[in-house]
Amino acid sequence: MTRTLPFEKMEATLMEECSRLAGKQLQPRQIFHRLMELLLFKNAEIPSVNRLTTMISEGFTQFEEGLIAILEQHLSLEDQQLLDEVLEEKEGFFWELTGLKTPNQSLRRYQIKQTLAVFEQIKTLYHQLMPIYTRIDTSKTMFKQYAVWTTKARTYQLQRLANPYKKWLYLLSFLHYQYCIRQDYLIDILLQSVQYTLSKAERMEQYHYYQQRKTHQKNMQYLSDRHNGLLAVHQAIKSVINTQKLSANQKIDQVALLLQKSEENGMSSGVDIEEPDEQETYLQSLQTQCRRLSGRVSELLKSLTFNPDTSSSILLEALAYFTQKKTIGKKAPTGFVPKTLYPYLFNDKGNIMPTRYKLVLFIQVAQAIKAGKLNLLDSYKYLSVEEYMLAEAFWKKNKSQLLQQVGLLDFQDGAEVLAKLEKRLNDFYQNTNERILNGQNPHFKTDKKGRGFVTTPAVEKKKVQPVYELIQPFVPHKIPLIEILMNAEKFSGFLESFQHLGLKWNPSRPDKKVFYAILMGYGCNLGIEQLTQSITAADTATIINVVQWYFSSQNIQEANNKVLEAIAQLDLPNLLIQDTDLLKTASDGQKYPVTANNQTLNAARSFKYMGAGKGLSIYSFIDERNMVFHSNVISMADRESLYVVDGLVNDQVVKSKMHMTDTEGFTEVIFAVTHLMGIQFAPRIKNYKKQILYTFKPKEKYKDQYQQKAYPLLPIKYINTEVILDNWDNILRFVTSILTREVLPSQLFKRLNSYSKQHELYTAIREYGKIIKSIEALNYYDDLHHRQNIEYSLNRMELSQKFSKAVFFANNQEIEYETVEEQNIATGCKQLIQNSIVLWNYMCLTHLLLQTSDKEKKEEIIEAIKQGTVFTWRHINFYGEYDFSKIDRPIESIFKMDEIKKFKL
Repeated sequence: MTRTLPFEKMEATLMEECSRLAGKQLQPRQIFHRLMELLLFKNAEIPSVNRLTTMISEGFTQFEEGLIAILEQHLSLEDQQLLDEVLEEKEGFFWELTGLKTPNQSLRRYQIKQTLAVFEQIKTLYHQLMPIYTRIDTSKTMFKQYAVWTTKARTYQLQRLANPYKKWLYLLSFLHYQYCIRQDYLIDILLQSVQYTLSKAERMEQYHYYQQRKTHQKNMQYLSDRHNGLLAVHQAIKSVINTQKLSANQKIDQVALLLQKSEENGMSSGVDIEEPDEQETYLQSLQTQCRRLSGRVSELLKSLTFNPDTSSSILLEALAYFTQKKTIGKKAPTGFVPKTLYPYLFNDKGNIMPTRYKLVLFIQVAQAIKAGKLNLLDSYKYLSVEEYMLAEAFWKKNKSQLLQQVGLLDFQDGAEVLAKLEKRLNDFYQNTNERILNGQNPHFKTDKKGRGFVTTPAVEKKKVQPVYELIQPFVPHKIPLIEILMNAEKFSGFLESFQHLGLKWNPSRPDKKVFYAILMGYGCNLGIEQLTQSITAADTATIINVVQWYFSSQNIQEANNKVLEAIAQLDLPNLLIQDTDLLKTASDGQKYPVTANNQTLNAARSFKYMGAGKGLSIYSFIDERNMVFHSNVISMADRESLYVVDGLVNDQVVKSKMHMTDTEGFTEVIFAVTHLMGIQFAPRIKNYKKQILYTFKPKEKYKDQYQQKAYPLLPIKYINTEVILDNWDNILRFVTSILTREVLPSQLFKRLNSYSKQHELYTAIREYGKIIKSIEALNYYDDLHHRQNIEYSLNRMELSQKFSKAVFFANNQEIEYETVEEQNIATGCKQLIQNSIVLWNYMCLTHLLLQTSDKEKKEEIIEAIKQGTVFTWRHINFYGEYDFSKIDRPIESIFKMDEIKKFKL
């Protein structure tokens, strides 16, 4: 038996880890979980919760004291004065702190100029303070955390801090955060401006090409008609010549007359019969947009600072020339210009045309940023992949411990992992094909091209009473939403998660009425102002204070987790789990429009979904028990697969073992990462028959093994195992960085997925994912029950989205919030309301079973729950007057909480 390590032996190690994690400014709850994982890994004695929380608090205190000590030693009087000026209000251009808190996201040219003017002031100040930033040398996450507090605080709160060095620490963090985040916004403006130009040029090119085609077709028709006319004249002349009735002179007169008529109807001069040049038309369309694009991005591009170590030297040379020179001359670098566009740069005299040079430069810069060939030096969104991962030195020193901590120790030997996967893949090829040949898979068919596909018949369901009809007797009149939330809060205590965001100072809590009103204002899209007018217990200042200091995406996620934990405590939801060892989850995106005046850069245009407007996508996750365990707002321009792992990593309650998405959620990289996470990824891919199957051996080597047996499902390509093994350590570091929550997975995927195919880490992860995808594809072809599970899960996901729309009903479901944080707050509140309704429905159904003594009737209720869904809301009043006056009344008269918690099927 393994001996338990005394806690005292671990105390120094834990304190060191506390200090490191405090430097990354993780939330205390996150640090608590990390310390528990470390204790379990070392098989150490688990101390009391109070002892760990005290240690975490000391870690934050020591870290902050260390930073202040650096400032006391190195922050000069000049630096102090510079920072104090940020709090001063000046005439003309402001330095007053409030004006710097929210960057402008508009794409209008004059507003971009204003944004650049503010950024240049911040940039100048940032560079003046660079020596002290070098001394601090801490993570961007730390700066962000202090900056969030500074953003929410009022100027007088900073000025009143007893220790001035603490004030300067907050201001330094705020300026660092603003310097990074504003560059990210500038990049977003650049990318959207270039994309808008390209899209508009493409539309213009299509229009002009269509017009040219019409003219061309008209001219060709004319030529065709003329040709036919000439043939008719030729036939007439031939007929005149061959006639015996006319004399020679008469024949000459007739032929002359025919030729005269032909000339009178002759071809007009200037008829264009050349095909229109698509490339030239497109380039001309682009050039007409160049001045508009240049006005938006020229100065913007000169303000950005790219990382020379991780960026293309060819593009950096061109950018340096563009920044330093007032005009584009003969010596302008052209190495970045694609061969197809190179002739386009020059005029007839062989001189570079400045307008076209700038246009090509802007487009190539935008493409390079997307592809990871240009990375910012200071940023949150546009760094190189390497900078987001665990530091290489830290990884090498703690590799075994980290792999054990995240459950990857069994994957340490890449060759061994691949050998097991090769055997597993071969077994699937054999078993799946043999079952087809033996007639054991009647749903497998082939198309005209010989490609295999399968049909998936729906599962037959018994006709049962709808769940909402079971609930109806308990709510003869529609129940107000506020009462649903009161019951859910009473059962789960989710309001405890709304803690003050001050780093240490926690004032007395506001009235519950304020929290409920703000929650409904955000979650139902009613708006805070409209709901808070119904509250007599709080004035406007109090409400604004609660929104600022208590409502964050992290707090709301914690509140959701409490409701999810309450649902998981009940026995009734377990009826819906088909396999206790393989808990299934699903995710999908749902489109929402933004208001017309919303300038958020997170929105994108989509004629298919939004017509002429812009919109966002809310990407949500549910499990078999109808628990909505994660959701976040994403741009419709992003592929949904980038965000699949976000929900799976941040899941603290559900612990998914199999995850389903539609085609938008699938890439081979996701197959690789989810497999290493211990999660079976099972997407519903459109046209599975078009997916390439892979094997470990070249075609000539598996010919005897597969083709001679007449297998209908054959691999097309083989896996490059060398690139996987060469990069195996980096693959493990990549996944460990995700699982230790050092970085948001979507951030890593955004940078990695946009890289060129030649990037070794991307290629290696994708090659590994091809193995897993091939196994899943063969399983999909073979297992009808598996396919039906996928269909059922995604159908339930669609019902969840209808539920979501019903909750977020107000103001035409248009999102008015501009910052991503506030968009996620609104989404989190909507999710919290959804989960509260699900909890209430389960409580009501459990109460119904408790009140039912007839065994047969109980079986009917249980079957109705299995066949139906608790995503039902017909019994809830979302509309009408919102009355918070009776919020504190007891609710035990509705449900017996203790009995419901103890109920077992």
